[in-house]
Amino acid sequence: MKKFIFGAMILFLALGLTGCNKKPVLGKASPEKAQQFDLKLMSEKFGQDFRWYETDIVLKYFLDDEKQDGTWTELSNIFQVAEDGDPHVYFIDHSGDSWIINDKKGFWIEDYPINPDSLKISYQKAYEIMMASNYKKPHSKHCILRNPIGPLECNPQWVFGNVRSQIWIDATTGKATNSCPAFPADLNMPLGEWP
Repeated sequence: MKKFIFGAMILFLALGLTGCNKKPVLGKASPEKAQQFDLKLMSEKFGQDFRWYETDIVLKYFLDDEKQDGTWTELSNIFQVAEDGDPHVYFIDHSGDSWIINDKKGFWIEDYPINPDSLKISYQKAYEIMMASNYKKPHSKHCILRNPIGPLECNPQWVFGNVRSQIWIDATTGKATNSCPAFPADLNMPLGEWP
């Protein structure tokens, strides 16, 4: 009987210790909750020595599908840090009720870092603006929050679409367009004349 009680105590202790190491679960949180969660994780690990570059979202339905309601199934926040003098890119991937961190040695290009204070338009609001716009909806399940580098400076943008077709929603003002504000369709500036 003592062996049974001792064994049961060890089992309960082991289960209790593994339960302490479980990762918090976001469930069906908004992209903003996932962003806040990931920014806190990065801050706890690196202080202020990191940069946030993108939020990549995979939607449940295609943007041009009548069932489209803005529901997302996967989300990845992308950060860059310098560790021992070398750049590393961190991907915090959310899917369903779980998340995982992956990192790769290297650096992120084509985007300016995102300043969270400049974000005035939520994902849900950007989705509503995009759906209400008169632009043809792209056949895509993707949305990216990014601040593109180009000849013109712009605010961070919610980009709905793919390489062929996009709808850009300014994450500060809510303005909708179908071309990248850093490379507008009417840009008449040769490469050598960029600022």
